[in-house]
Amino acid sequence: LNGKPFKLLGANRHDDHPDWGSALPPHIIRGDVEILVRMGANAVRTHYPTDEMFMDYCDENGLAFMAEVPAWQYSSQQMANPRVQGKIKTQFREMVERDMNHPCVLSWSLGNEWPEFEKSYPVIKALLEYARQVDSSHFLTFVTGGAKIGEASGLIDIISTNWAQYQWYDPFTCLDPEEAKKSIAALNKIHEAFPEKPVILTEFGGAESQAGWHNWGNVKWSEEYQGRNVADSGKYGLLQDWISGGCVWQFCDTRSTPSRFLSGRLHGWNAKGVVDSYRAPKMAFYELQRLFHDYQGRGTQVLQSRSEAPAEQDKAAGH
Repeated sequence: LNGKPFKLLGANRHDDHPDWGSALPPHIIRGDVEILVRMGANAVRTHYPTDEMFMDYCDENGLAFMAEVPAWQYSSQQMANPRVQGKIKTQFREMVERDMNHPCVLSWSLGNEWPEFEKSYPVIKALLEYARQVDSSHFLTFVTGGAKIGEASGLIDIISTNWAQYQWYDPFTCLDPEEAKKSIAALNKIHEAFPEKPVILTEFGGAESQAGWHNWGNVKWSEEYQGRNVADSGKYGLLQDWISGGCVWQFCDTRSTPSRFLSGRLHGWNAKGVVDSYRAPKMAFYELQRLFHDYQGRGTQVLQSRSEAPAEQDKAAGH
């Protein structure tokens, strides 16, 4: 970036809040950017076009923005449907037309976690060709799950993968944090196949925790468990020299779509945030802050305690 090496250190963010839903007011949007900056992040990723105000704050604070079309987990059968292809093209064009003049935009993604993307090579090739006709001035990618690669991976500018070997969706399994060290082998295969391409861990981490609950053992749902997960996945994955960066999954706790996973989730929420739904920091926040700041050679900054989180201050002030 500007002639200097740039390692992307970021977080995935959803537009969500217990009091406001997805219609976030300005003070929450501004507060989220302030927390990201304090955390030491230099980037953020979303799964759909977000409020332009958030992008304005990213512009002002120097946060690189990874934009994405909301085409999530489409099967090869869905990808072969001309109507689906048309929707992806329309959403991509509208996203680019609205956001391309924001200096924060680093890349465009055509979709996330297509489980059978290897079978959809002709479709993906055509979509990428269309996307480059719309805008060839930004990096272009699509995101795979589980550190997977295929023939289509050679067509994109950045290989983006969600490091699913280190995700915690099973409500009954408590994995050893050292699992991250073992699963680095899957990432090494990507580098061996495409040594000339930048690789970004678009999602890493992924352990859930009950905000405020502590247990120093390797116990699921504790803040310590999540904190070790984030620290180890960062150390063994993100900080590899050949990894161009990554975004923790995820910024804040969010509502979860009712599904078969719901019964295994705390209160029916996705509690993988490094801050809770009201933006109070968990232990994982400080682990990530230490990771980011140490890499950048900066001192750490302490965020307010749980009772002093930005959103709580705004509520107390009647905002």
